[in-house]
Amino acid sequence: MSELMPVSQLIEGPAVEPLTLDEVKGHLRVTHDLEDDLIAGLIPTAREYAERDFLHRALITQTRKMYLPAWEGLNIDFPPLQSVDLVEYVDLNGEKQTWSSEEFIVVKLEPATIMPTYQKLFPEISDVGIADTGGYPVVISYTCGYGDTTDAVPRPIKQGMLLLIGQLYNNREAGYMGAGIGVGEIPFGVKALWGPYVDERFK
Repeated sequence: MSELMPVSQLIEGPAVEPLTLDEVKGHLRVTHDLEDDLIAGLIPTAREYAERDFLHRALITQTRKMYLPAWEGLNIDFPPLQSVDLVEYVDLNGEKQTWSSEEFIVVKLEPATIMPTYQKLFPEISDVGIADTGGYPVVISYTCGYGDTTDAVPRPIKQGMLLLIGQLYNNREAGYMGAGIGVGEIPFGVKALWGPYVDERFK
C-alpha cells in the first residue's frame, strides 16, 4: 500500500480578503497613505497564516484539490466545505476515471467526507497514481470557505486578524512569519479569538 500522505492544494484563491484596507488602517490608527502597500500586504499574510498554520480552514471562497492515497479515511481539508466539484481516480488498469456524482453523497459535517450512495461501493483503485493525478490514485476537486464576501467570515476570526496585523505592523523585525514579515510571538488575544474555530483534527 502507498505511503503517500493526503495533500490539499490551493487551485484558485479568494477573490477578496476578509478585511479591507480601511478596516485595517482604522484598527492601526493610521491616517496617512504612505504605508498603504505595506498594510495591504499584511492582510493576505495574516489570512494565509490563519488558514494554513492555525485554523486549518478556509475563510473566503476558494477552490482546492485533495490528493489521496486511498478511499479509507477520506476527510476533506480546509473546512467549511461548500461543494465537491469533481472526483477522479485511477482504476485498476491505470486509467484516470471520473466518479459520477450520482454515485456518491457529500457529508458536510466536519470533517467533511464523501461516501457511496445506497447500494453503491467506492470504485476500485490502483495502489499508485499517474502523472495526470499527481502520483495519487484519488483526486477530489472542491470549493470551500465561509462565503464570497467579507461579511461571511465570523467576526472573531477577523478580529484576531486585526490583532495579528497590529503585531506584524508594530514588530517588523522581531523574527519572521509567512512572506518575510516580522511577527514575534502570536498575541494571546489572537489565540483566544481563533481557538474555537480551529479544525478539530488539529486541536
